[in-house]
Amino acid sequence: MANMNQSKLGFACNYSLDAAREIVNRIIDWADVVIENYTPGTAARLGFGWEQVRARRPDVVMVSTCMRGQTGPEAKHTGFGLHGACLAGLTAITGWPDRSPQIPWGAYTDFISPRFALAALGAALHHRDRTGEGQYIDVSQIESSIHFISPAVLDYVVNGHVLDRAGMESPRACPHGVFESAGTARYVAIAVESGEQWTALRHEVPGLADFGDLGLAERLARKPALESRLAAWCSQRDAFEAAQRLRDAGIPAYAVLRASDLATDPQLVARGHFIELDHGAIGRTIFDGPPTRFSATPAHPTHAGPLVGQHTMEVMRDVLGYTEDEIADLAAKGAIS
Repeated sequence: MANMNQSKLGFACNYSLDAAREIVNRIIDWADVVIENYTPGTAARLGFGWEQVRARRPDVVMVSTCMRGQTGPEAKHTGFGLHGACLAGLTAITGWPDRSPQIPWGAYTDFISPRFALAALGAALHHRDRTGEGQYIDVSQIESSIHFISPAVLDYVVNGHVLDRAGMESPRACPHGVFESAGTARYVAIAVESGEQWTALRHEVPGLADFGDLGLAERLARKPALESRLAAWCSQRDAFEAAQRLRDAGIPAYAVLRASDLATDPQLVARGHFIELDHGAIGRTIFDGPPTRFSATPAHPTHAGPLVGQHTMEVMRDVLGYTEDEIADLAAKGAIS
């Protein structure tokens, strides 16, 4: 969270108190956008549902995002990234056909759905700027994530074909996979799609020379044999050197990077991807830099993700306009922390 929440302000209050809910109302009065990620119905119960927010601010844009969306028989089902990946069909197609499904790394639906929410939010703000009208955006993390496997869904609807776990195989490339190289737990990823790439690979890997000028279908038919020889070639070479040699020949290849490799990756270093930021608990350390670069409005991260309540005083005083005495009184009541 220290990485994901860069440059945000950390504000904390106790919703159970009327005084705290009034603070939140003042935040709503100040805001352009209200975002909540509770189980459907929770925000309304706390006094911050869409109808309550709209009555207070007709021009506000509100985003609700949860697993299954705000309506339907499973709207109130709770879950985590594990469940989201399974419900969206992502887990069923990940892994090897002779083994159990593998969960995509991390809270995968949490990574995907904000991209859809952000696009919708931008459109709603554009509408607000033109008309003065706010909007409510209901984002289902599951429905957003299904878009990432839309070709598989369409293939079933049109052709009746159910995509199964394919390991590292691809219908569009051969060889296609991750091959062990010299060193401890080092690998190189290689994908050969075109005839030109296959010809180049045959010239670079002597063991493949006698396979001849094979088309994709022919290579797929002989996949175990040709990939066995490619694996033998990779096993005798450093992953980075092998990948560079193949890329120089026009073959898509790269060493499989560890997290520890990323900080010194020459491409990331050249683009200044990693930045140093201060964090309230762990001090100054390395974080991801802005993933998108705007020529006219470049990002300038100010600090790592905040601690809970780290900026409560700053928000109360500088954003919401409370006086020092009012802040002290609310803190004494337990409304803020």
